[in-house]
Amino acid sequence: MIAGSVLVTGSLPDVQTAPPALRRQARAWHDVSMMTVAVAAGLLAGAVHVGVWIAESFLWRRRAVWRAFGVEDQATANAMASVLFNQGFYNLFLGLGAVGGAVQLGMGDSPVLLMFSCAFMTAAALVLLITSRQWWIGSLVQGVPPAVALAAGVSWIMA
Repeated sequence: MIAGSVLVTGSLPDVQTAPPALRRQARAWHDVSMMTVAVAAGLLAGAVHVGVWIAESFLWRRRAVWRAFGVEDQATANAMASVLFNQGFYNLFLGLGAVGGAVQLGMGDSPVLLMFSCAFMTAAALVLLITSRQWWIGSLVQGVPPAVALAAGVSWIMA
């Protein structure tokens, strides 16, 4: 038994020598687990990006919002408003792509939309981290959920 082997030896048995029924069961468990992680992380990534859209496109003129983004004064916030309005919609579209892709995957459809959206989000988070080290927390918030979804999706596809 797998559970007994793990507890006694501390390692998993060789999958190739396991009975076919056990291999099918392990594969099914892996598929469901990785798909669940990809869907949950994709939904979280989408929610984060939709939240950023709301902040950048509709709440930007509030002092607490622009201060959270590191802006020091109202004049600078006003000068940035139109650019951030547009940027907010990029975040909305990415977020909707991740949510739509997660829903598709959860229904048993293709993971392509989720994987593309999450790859784009992860890459953008890396760019933020590389170019603006002081925004490392924002980079983690923006990048960890889609990176987890991407890793789980790749694991699910490759299994």
